[in-house]
Amino acid sequence: MPPKKFAIIVGSGFAGSLLGWILARHGRDTVLVDRGKHPRFAIGESSTPTADFLISYLSERWDLAALKPLAAFGTWQTQVPELRCGLKRGFSYFGHRTGQPYYDTPDHQHSLLVAASASDAWSDTHWYRADVDAWMARQATSAGAELHEQSSLEQATWNPDKQSWSVLLQSSEGPSHRFEAPWLIDASGSGHATAAWCKHSEDSDWMRTRSSAIYGHFDQVGSFSSLYTSQFGHAAEIFDSDDAAQHHIESRGWFWMLRFLGDRTSVGFVEARPQHGTSGSGVAIEDAWKDWLLACPTVGQLLEPAILVDPKNALGEPQLQRVSRMSRCRSHACGRGWIALPVAYGFVDPLHSFGIAHSLSGIARVAEGLLGEDSQQQRLLRSYSEELRREIDWFDTLISGSYRGLPSDRRFMAFAAIYFAAAVEFERQMARDPAHWPHGYMNAALTELRATTDRCWKLVGDHVGVSDERFIEAVRTAIQPWNDVGLLDPKNKQRLDHTAPPKRLAMMLPKTSSTR
Repeated sequence: MPPKKFAIIVGSGFAGSLLGWILARHGRDTVLVDRGKHPRFAIGESSTPTADFLISYLSERWDLAALKPLAAFGTWQTQVPELRCGLKRGFSYFGHRTGQPYYDTPDHQHSLLVAASASDAWSDTHWYRADVDAWMARQATSAGAELHEQSSLEQATWNPDKQSWSVLLQSSEGPSHRFEAPWLIDASGSGHATAAWCKHSEDSDWMRTRSSAIYGHFDQVGSFSSLYTSQFGHAAEIFDSDDAAQHHIESRGWFWMLRFLGDRTSVGFVEARPQHGTSGSGVAIEDAWKDWLLACPTVGQLLEPAILVDPKNALGEPQLQRVSRMSRCRSHACGRGWIALPVAYGFVDPLHSFGIAHSLSGIARVAEGLLGEDSQQQRLLRSYSEELRREIDWFDTLISGSYRGLPSDRRFMAFAAIYFAAAVEFERQMARDPAHWPHGYMNAALTELRATTDRCWKLVGDHVGVSDERFIEAVRTAIQPWNDVGLLDPKNKQRLDHTAPPKRLAMMLPKTSSTR
C-alpha cells in the first residue's frame, strides 16, 4: 500500500515550502515535489508592507518563530544575515524620453518617490530568491515535510470512495514514488503541473494586460541615484532611490532594478504591448535587449559595466531569459481535494510588486482551511476561487491602466497612484487586524474604489481629448476618499514620505484564527 500523507504540494518555491512548513509544523504528513533542485534562479523578488504584515502574522498564527525576522530589513540583517536580500524603502519611478538621456523638472514631473517605511530598520526587502526559497524548503523539511527534488507529478487519480488522491512521482535521479493523500496542492509557477488531473484549464483571454519581459541578474550595475545627483546637483530626496523597486519608464514599457546587498541587481524590461514591439519570441533576446537599452540610454549607461550572472543555460553560461506573455489565469483555484495557491492560479505582471504578498495571502487562507474545523474549512475553500479571480481582475485593472497611459510617463505614474491609495488603505487594515479583510484582499471588493478605478481606466486611454494635467487632476479627485497621504498633491512635488503604518503594530497583535 502506498504511504498515506495529508498533502502533496507540487512546487517547493517559497510559497509551496512555507505552506509545507506550516502543515508539517502542525503534525500533517506533507510531501513537497519539485522538478528542480535548490538553490536555483527565480524571479519575483520585491516585497511590500502587506507582505511584511503577512509574514509577521503567519509566524505568530502558526508558531513559526524562524519566519518572523523576514518581516523587516532590520531584523532580517541581525537574525538571518546569511540570506541575501536588498533594502527596499519604497518605490521610485523615472520617466525617460525615448533615445535621450534622462531629465527631470524642478517640480519632479518625470519622477515619483513613495517611501513605504520611515527607516531602514523597518523597511521592506528584495528577496534573493535562490537563497530564500532554499531556506524555506529547509525549514519545511526540518519540521518534518518530505522533499522530492528533481521529480515530477507523473499521475494523479482521485478516488471518490476514499476521498483521496493516488499520485505517482517520477524522479530523474532515482526510483519513482507513490503516495495517497486527501489534498493535492499546486504551488508551481504556472498551474500546468496539476491541470490534467484537476481540470482547471487555462482561462487568460479576458485579461487586459498582455506584457512580455526580458530579465536577468547582473553584478556591477551603476547607481542611478548617484547619476541623478551628479546631473541635477541634488539627490532625488526622501530616500536613496536605488533602495527601492526602481522603475525606469519608457514610451513602450519600463525597466526594473532591484538591488541586493553585495552588488547584485535584478534587472528586466517589461514591454507593455509586445505585439507592437520587439520583445516577442520572433526576435533574438540579445537584439531585443539592445533595442531597449538604445531607447533608454541612461539605463544603458548604468548597465555598461555590468556583468550578467544568471540565469544560466544548459551549458552553464549566463543568458537573459524571456517570457513572451506574463499574464495568465486558470479557470478554478480549487475543487474536490485540490487547491492552487495564487502563484499557480494566476499572475499579471511585475508592476506594483503584487507577487510575494499575494502568495502569502493565499497561504494564510489555505492554511486556515486545511488546519481549521471541517465547517470552517468548507466555508473558506468555497469562496477561495471567487476571491482569487476578483483579485487577479483587480491587479489586471491597476496594471493595464498604467500601460494605457503610455507613452506618457506622467499618466503612467498618475494611474499608479490608485494602486498606492488602495495599498495604503489595506495596510492600515492589516495593522489593525491582519486576519480580517472586510473589503477583500488589497481592497479588491471595495465597490466604490473599483468603480472609481474603472472610470479612470477609460479616461487614461484618451490621449486626444484629455490632457495629462486634466487626467492627473481627475485621478486626484477620484481617489480623494482614500487619499490622506498626499498622492498627486502638487505641493508634495511627487515625493511621498512614509505611507505605510508601523509594522511593529502587526507584530504585537495577538493571535487570531480567521483570515478574512
